[in-house]
Amino acid sequence: MWVCEHISPHGVLWSKGPNLYVSDGVEGRPQFLGCVDVPDTLALNSRCFGWYRRMLRRQFYVARYVTSSLVFVCFAKGFGWVQGGRYTSIRIPGERSRVLRDGVAVLPDGRVVFGEYRLNPNRSAVNLYVVFPGARYAQILYRFAPGQVRHVHSVTYDAYDNSILVCTGDTDSESKLLRFSICGSSYTELGSGSQVWRIVSPRLTADCLYWGTDSDTETNQLIRFDRRAASVARISPLPGPVYYSLPVIDGALFATTIEGCNSEQGKFAEIFHLRYQSGQLRKLASYKKDRLSPRWFQPGVIKFPIVDAECKPVPYSGTALCGLNDRLAWMDVHVKPDGAY
Repeated sequence: MWVCEHISPHGVLWSKGPNLYVSDGVEGRPQFLGCVDVPDTLALNSRCFGWYRRMLRRQFYVARYVTSSLVFVCFAKGFGWVQGGRYTSIRIPGERSRVLRDGVAVLPDGRVVFGEYRLNPNRSAVNLYVVFPGARYAQILYRFAPGQVRHVHSVTYDAYDNSILVCTGDTDSESKLLRFSICGSSYTELGSGSQVWRIVSPRLTADCLYWGTDSDTETNQLIRFDRRAASVARISPLPGPVYYSLPVIDGALFATTIEGCNSEQGKFAEIFHLRYQSGQLRKLASYKKDRLSPRWFQPGVIKFPIVDAECKPVPYSGTALCGLNDRLAWMDVHVKPDGAY
């Protein structure tokens, strides 16, 4: 299964099983870049049996360029670097964890900041980590006290005010939008206390933040947050939780997910296009969930790449969806990174 991981000025990063490839543009021919270290039998089974890979979650959660020759990756519950065809692991001073695709930020000085995403039913302490380019050990940048949050959903560098935006979940009190100083030592709470603030993939402009909520208990909403007024407005209800979003030239795409929760309306994962200026929302695509259990074989998810460079068209992929499972699809939209409007 080909997955477009990162559209960057250094090239377009692709994954297939435990391997990474790079191409010159989204329609260029991918060339082998390197691979993560996994047992041969596991790699074979992951390639041969899609359900097996889905069940074990043996996949890239993040693969993104840090420099022109250095790629930060999270594969399954391991972190590392791919450079010069070789993989080097990163050790973290905490529990084994993974990150979500939007849970990693690359700062202007090259530091990589990422947050723990694990089930954490006992609500133990949750860490934000920082690692310098090529380093073998990550350091704790900030530790949330036990019971404060369940896990970290996203970590985003905000170029508009040179800060780090961190989103956490999952209950009302655990769902927070936080602005950390660039050094990561302190934060200001921008919002919390309801499922409105349960955010996985925010989009940024100079004046506003936009996101689709990730609630499993309430009808999900498309939200606009006014930076100056520090206020939220509900743009439209959505038929399911939002895991992924994508910046485009006149707004953003938001993809809903089918995870088998009470907040869902129907059995289809869908892509919506929001135009920022008019507030118009339009459905672009719809994919039905397959018959396998989302608990054991992953939710029905539409996956967008990380975007740091313009492109058209844009590739995307999916898991556990009829017509998109383990497949690559294309959408004829003009993608532009946040901040390029």
